[in-house]
Amino acid sequence: MVKVVFLGPKGTYSHQAAGQQFPSANDELVPADSIMQCFDTLLRDESVGYAVIPLENSTNGQVVFTYDLLRDYMLKALHQPQGAVGTQFSVVAEQFVLIEHCLISPVPRTTEEILKEAPRKIYSHPQVWGQIDIYTKRLFDKLGYAVELCNTLSTSIAVEECIQDYKEKGELSLAVAGSRAATTYNAHIVEPRINNEPRNTTRFLVLQRKSESSNILPCTNPTPTETQVTLISFTVKYDAPGALVDILVIFKELDINICSISSRPFRNPQDEHHWQYIFFLEFQSKPAIRLEELFTSLIARCDLLANWGTFYRNNKYYS
Repeated sequence: MVKVVFLGPKGTYSHQAAGQQFPSANDELVPADSIMQCFDTLLRDESVGYAVIPLENSTNGQVVFTYDLLRDYMLKALHQPQGAVGTQFSVVAEQFVLIEHCLISPVPRTTEEILKEAPRKIYSHPQVWGQIDIYTKRLFDKLGYAVELCNTLSTSIAVEECIQDYKEKGELSLAVAGSRAATTYNAHIVEPRINNEPRNTTRFLVLQRKSESSNILPCTNPTPTETQVTLISFTVKYDAPGALVDILVIFKELDINICSISSRPFRNPQDEHHWQYIFFLEFQSKPAIRLEELFTSLIARCDLLANWGTFYRNNKYYS
């Protein structure tokens, strides 16, 4: 049996991602209250083997909470010789979940009935609003006013909040979440698939505590070539012109394909340039790639370098 922590409560898209990676009925999927708690539980509770965390969305981009936690763990880690940083986690798999947001009511209602009852609140996770703004504008136009958009820690909590409003206050509030959340909490779908982009997808990473026994998980939906991807993060010398280009050139010289690159800011009180950036970069790992040569070259040109692990590319990345 494997114990896995995910961003809860039950019924979230993170719950679905965890179930995709760990489908066995013997596996225990444990909800956490926040992404930070997912990290903390994995680090401190040895009975937990893995954490499933959201990383990015095809419509809204980065899940900044996750990137910032990776950044913070990197900066807290002990610096090893030559600028390498020992990380506490390894990325061992990825999952993709198709996001199909639904307008949800605590009681059975049609769209026409909703318009007549004039709801005042819609609950959801803040990441959701930018994914459904075309729908909400159309809904507000029909209502003749703008409903208050209330942020919750997850889409499942949004469903719980609208149910609570109805039970305790007799108020009809709504929620935006997936159909799994509606089923889990016995709520009712008013309108399905209300997101702007019909193929809106969120990508999740599966983390494991770093140890000698850390292994890449088998891919649940592998690519035909079983492509592997490595995630690293690094900093460069702040005032050295071309410092970032020098890093990227290493990949070109070694014929390594970069899949993505992004950055997050951080403050370094020990440096005269307090405002700096950490870069996150993913690249394809193939058997022919000379990883030792790559990391030797990177360490020589980076201020700090962290290797977060190698994992199989999920075929849903291409579909």
